[in-house]
Amino acid sequence: MNNKLILTLALLLSIVSFNAYSATPNHIRGALGFSQGSINLGVDYENRTNALGLGGYLLFSDKDDNASNNGFLALGALASLHIYENNNFDVYVAPGFGIVKFDMASGDDETTIGPILKMGVEYNITGQFAMGLQHFFVYNWLSDEAAASDQGMNVTGTFNF
Repeated sequence: MNNKLILTLALLLSIVSFNAYSATPNHIRGALGFSQGSINLGVDYENRTNALGLGGYLLFSDKDDNASNNGFLALGALASLHIYENNNFDVYVAPGFGIVKFDMASGDDETTIGPILKMGVEYNITGQFAMGLQHFFVYNWLSDEAAASDQGMNVTGTFNF
């Protein structure tokens, strides 16, 4: 019940963020990390207005055959809320929703939809580049065959232009 409430609030935040959208600085965030023996690679795009941003994400996690770990490829829309931005630090929460293709350890593929939640902190090194850490959760809403969720930690690098 608690997870469904959090995911519903994340989806509502996405809708509220959409209403505040306007064309201002663009941000591209690259991500590299590990989760349960798998390599994570990702990229986010964000068009930001003050503390709110809209964009999209692409996140890949490799399947680890030795650990019987599922991999996935997720693509969707993302709304970012920058909670704290001061003294070169940026703390953000970014809920989103999209399509997830699970590459299961059994060899089968399962495509489903579901929300994603990213939380991170970044330190602005220059006006155009920041580095930080990001924790993500990918959820599966429709398939009983694929994992209900997956999570991991990434090191991020963000380019602002």
